[in-house]
Amino acid sequence: MINHADILEGKNKNFRIYHNKMISNSFRPKNEIRIILMSTIGLLWFGAISLRAADRYVVEPGTPGGTDTGEFSDWTIAATQIQWAVDKALTAGDTVWVSNGVYVLTNQIVLTNNIRLRSSNGPDVTIVNGGFGAGAPGTTTNRCLYMSNAAAFVSGFTFSNGAATNKPGGGGVWMYGGTLSNCTVRDNICFTSGDPSGGGGIFARLMPGGLGGCTITACRVTGNIVTNSSNIGSGAGFGGGVYVYGLQCEVYDCLVSNNHVVGYTGNKGGGGIYAYNGARVRSSMICYNSIYSNTTINGSGGGVYLHEGDATMNSCTVTVNQAQTGGGASLKKGMVTNCLISNNYGRDQTIGAGGIYLSSHAPNYVCYAYNTTIIGNTNAGVGISSETGGGTNHMVNCTIENNTLYGVNIYGSQTSTVGIVSNCTIRGNGAGGIRCGNLKNVQIRNCLIANNTNAGDYVGLLIGSGCRTGLVSSCTIVSNVSTNYGAGLRFETTNGSDVSVSSCIIYSNGIGGTNDVFDACAPTNYNALKYSCIGTNPGFTGAGIIVADPHFKNFSGGNFRLAGNSPCVNRGFNESWMTNTVDLDRRTRVRYGTVDMGAYETIQDGTVYGFH
Repeated sequence: MINHADILEGKNKNFRIYHNKMISNSFRPKNEIRIILMSTIGLLWFGAISLRAADRYVVEPGTPGGTDTGEFSDWTIAATQIQWAVDKALTAGDTVWVSNGVYVLTNQIVLTNNIRLRSSNGPDVTIVNGGFGAGAPGTTTNRCLYMSNAAAFVSGFTFSNGAATNKPGGGGVWMYGGTLSNCTVRDNICFTSGDPSGGGGIFARLMPGGLGGCTITACRVTGNIVTNSSNIGSGAGFGGGVYVYGLQCEVYDCLVSNNHVVGYTGNKGGGGIYAYNGARVRSSMICYNSIYSNTTINGSGGGVYLHEGDATMNSCTVTVNQAQTGGGASLKKGMVTNCLISNNYGRDQTIGAGGIYLSSHAPNYVCYAYNTTIIGNTNAGVGISSETGGGTNHMVNCTIENNTLYGVNIYGSQTSTVGIVSNCTIRGNGAGGIRCGNLKNVQIRNCLIANNTNAGDYVGLLIGSGCRTGLVSSCTIVSNVSTNYGAGLRFETTNGSDVSVSSCIIYSNGIGGTNDVFDACAPTNYNALKYSCIGTNPGFTGAGIIVADPHFKNFSGGNFRLAGNSPCVNRGFNESWMTNTVDLDRRTRVRYGTVDMGAYETIQDGTVYGFH
């Protein structure tokens, strides 16, 4: 019989199959030679004759049958070092299988091909140890894994005791593309000295000019650190757990916990995750991460820091993290949607926040928090700042409640920055609902500000001394309790002509419900309030003010929608922003020609709806 593989290798040159007979080359027509060659090429092209993906095997050093030579094509002749088997996996789709054990490295594993590196039984029993000892100097790199192929796939390992001293970082894993799945990355460290870098556990980005993506999924990233070698000094460090960079890179369905950025006087952010230049964080739990200098809580974004390029976080829980500003999350440019941000700590009470901090970093930058719950954080729930100038900060469709200080703290001196709080419920906070310190351009619309408490000068809404170009529209400010004047709405601004409060209900605030509105600069702001319903009126003279019971549907039960007999129905003032927008219930904002006062539009009894 003729061996077809030998024919392809040039053996058995004197024979071929012709009409089911074996004949010598001396009888071969030239045209038939050409036909056979073309047929063989066709078979190769369509895969009939091809190289198959192969499996390679690795066992723990000392295992009987383990070897350091050969093809490692069976468990009985398996490699005892992971890198040896990886080097033999040259065909796209090859799989390297690694058995249970602890694999202590002398050099990082380098994976550059389109292959799969998998453990047999998961990360709990398959440990890759970078060999970096506790207390060792930050002078050498003991990283566990470097991967640089967008189609590579690594699954089922624990990567621990790795270290990185070179930029960009990645103490445990450095990814330039590919997928890391079902792995534990723990107790690794990244040392930096001056240049921004990080990723104590993982540094991930797509290789410059590369295709594909970079994905971290179903992983546990815990106990990792970004620091500088002296622990106290200059420099910048980011991403105690993960530093993820680029539009095609994401962290998905992961647990990121107990990671830290420590030891800096320079910039630092993202105790858990630092997402840069369009990177995405989705469906993950980010908890117990922190940033501090020596022993002082410091930095921004204890849980997550979104920076540049519209980085996003979606459907995540961010809880029990710590930083100076944005204990849970901090944004310089990016978007947070459908998240729970709870029980975080922000040390800075002036401009920071325990929950989420929005500070659009430059002109044309936008920070956006949408449909997110910010609850139970220490100090302010939300901080909105314009200290760096430019851009717009949005809080939309959010619930902000039971934070220990302000619900929303709006602060900054830049006239080019816009702060927008729209369609939010701000309830039960410990030192007031919304505090507008001195932001020059603020817009608050369709918000319920209720049941907040404060022992100081205000509780519901403060229009601070430096505020100007402020617009407050269609808000319900009710049942806030303060021991001083301005339990509902307090004006301290001296720029009354630049501030407008319109179409609002401000009712039953203060002890006994007798302290709804107050102008600390009277009569500067007496005309700033208009087309609104207030329970008490100490001197305000704006157009369209009514002093009356607004007739809520269930005041004692906390339902502050309007009853059909409310004097506030169709008594507000239509403004341009109301066109094609919705109220706090996400229903048409102007329903019967003129907007209602307060955060909710009334649907009249007997209304018939048509569906098309």
